Amino acid sequence: MQLWFSRNFGMDWSTVREFVKSWFVDTSTSPTTLYVEYETPGQDNVVISSTSMFTTPNDAKIVVSNVEDFELRDDFMLATRRSAGGDLDLLVSYKRGPFVTARFPSKLRRRDFHIADISEGQLMVCVNHDSMLTNLYISNVPNDVRGVQFSLSLERVLYFYPEGSFPNSWLKDVGAESFIDIHRVGNLRGIYIASQFRDPNATALTKTSVTPDDLVTVITFDKGGEWKLIQPPRYDDEGQSIDCQRSKGCSLHLSQRLSQLYPINKTAPILTSASAPGIIVATGVIGASLKGQ
Repeated sequence: MQLWFSRNFGMDWSTVREFVKSWFVDTSTSPTTLYVEYETPGQDNVVISSTSMFTTPNDAKIVVSNVEDFELRDDFMLATRRSAGGDLDLLVSYKRGPFVTARFPSKLRRRDFHIADISEGQLMVCVNHDSMLTNLYISNVPNDVRGVQFSLSLERVLYFYPEGSFPNSWLKDVGAESFIDIHRVGNLRGIYIASQFRDPNATALTKTSVTPDDLVTVITFDKGGEWKLIQPPRYDDEGQSIDCQRSKGCSLHLSQRLSQLYPINKTAPILTSASAPGIIVATGVIGASLKGQ
């Protein structure tokens, strides 16, 4: 891919770089900084930056090299690099400082990363460990003493990416792109809703696909410190009492991206807005799983 830019609203165009994989513009700096990840044939990717759109000689600076992916989000620059053992390492730069290798508490393989959320200087990252197992981790605020350390927040979250998870799943038939079933509730600090595989013995994880019956919905009010099943309503829309108790494995389950794609009963995902704090609009079922009773 070639990257082009124009200084006169599209009247004239100039080539910035060839073999470009991704690019990001940082408007928080003065002048604006352009970051370009480009592919060198036969080698790993290199990320370079420029404050002149690469028009000034010797302006280009190497930001990080020998990486597979790069992303600029808020105060963070994130990159992945293949280790000698074959796992992916996550490289993190906070507030444009030097890159450090993030540390995870698990010895499981690291096949892929997905940034679920960034807020308050912390990263919420999903790590795919094998074709059916992805765990959610949350970091400290990076500092010179501890670097970037992650703690396990939630096991067995639903994460799909076409290159590696659910190899024989119907998700590939519907052309699904990468997604994670985690929703951050708008304008309410620390509240997230996630879809989790309900079988702690990994029975569901031995399959090659996934259905709503494999999943439950959990919620956290302290940014991933503790997750719980969602309390179901006490009465239905006709005022009749609902017999559903969390202590007996019954709870409320809310549809997210998987349910939106599921061919049998497509439903709308969770809707929240920063302009309407405290209001959550969602499609849900009551029962032992996202399949409902």
